[in-house]
Amino acid sequence: MMNILPQRYRHADYYRGEFKMKNATINDIAHEAGVSSATVSKYLNGKKISDANAKRIQSSILHLHYVPNPIAQLLRKKTSSCIAVILTNMCDYFWGNSCNEIENFLLGHDYSTLLQRFDPSIEDQTDFFNFLMSTGISGCILLDETSAQTNLLDLLHSRGIPYVFMDSCPAAGSYDLVTTSNYHSSYRATEYLISRGHRTFGVLSGPQTHYTNAERLRGFTDACKAHGIPKENIQIRYGSFRVEAGYPMVQDLLKQRPLPSVLFSMNYYYMVSAIQEVSAKGLSVPDDISLITFDDDDLFQTVNPPITVIRQDLPAIGRDTAELLYRRITESDPSAPEFLEIDAQLIQRGSVANLTR
Repeated sequence: MMNILPQRYRHADYYRGEFKMKNATINDIAHEAGVSSATVSKYLNGKKISDANAKRIQSSILHLHYVPNPIAQLLRKKTSSCIAVILTNMCDYFWGNSCNEIENFLLGHDYSTLLQRFDPSIEDQTDFFNFLMSTGISGCILLDETSAQTNLLDLLHSRGIPYVFMDSCPAAGSYDLVTTSNYHSSYRATEYLISRGHRTFGVLSGPQTHYTNAERLRGFTDACKAHGIPKENIQIRYGSFRVEAGYPMVQDLLKQRPLPSVLFSMNYYYMVSAIQEVSAKGLSVPDDISLITFDDDDLFQTVNPPITVIRQDLPAIGRDTAELLYRRITESDPSAPEFLEIDAQLIQRGSVANLTR
């Protein structure tokens, strides 16, 4: 049978009356251009070849609709322009805005990003590390301080892979970290509450050992101390970073008599619990109890009244993290670890009563 297919379709399989396209290969390009596959490989990798060969190869690439296989290129090179963003919960959308900025910055510097889940309960992370190395990563962004509970940091050090912590870092040691001005933001928010006449506080706190949470809690307690708030006026409940963990904490605080005049949540999760529990108890916000939280979300703007928040600048955190890691990758003489704090914004809405009136 005469082959009447256009030449660009001669790499297709004819199956049950349908054409199933195959990707053109380097050998296909070499055959059509009349050069060796080694010459095509040099061209694709940016190496010097003759102008005549380059023109023939480029013409064949366009004619055959060749699309490079990045994975195959990676395996050949054993390296890549890739940054791994490592987090413990792939379902947590919270850092989406930061990751968008990370990717935007890195793409502008010819780096791609690999989002990878990390299980901190596995002490020996050799298999995980070997996987990362197989992708040819140039650096890592770590979104969880629990990596220090494993041997991952030692493994990264052993291969000279730079990394930057984002949001939180281990308590021991000195690391590159980009985070919110947690202490000062919490201190200012507490002064705001005190200026509005609040003197009794129910605090919803994450683990005391978590850097970010500990800094927020320290800012709160220092502001209370500076303004003469007695310790007995402060009730703190601790939980894990899950919405479900907030319910018993809020329920317990709402049983207290007298009722705290304000619930101060150190993160998004507990405020979701607080909104539901306060409503279930039939309490009015802010007449019966006031609410304030770190982190903003569309939910907090749509409830009635809208929730007063300390909004982190997540895009700026992501951008500065990417810039810092890029400097670590490209610098010839590494400097001392950097600690960068991004200011948060107190957004006053209707959930905090003014008791001074």
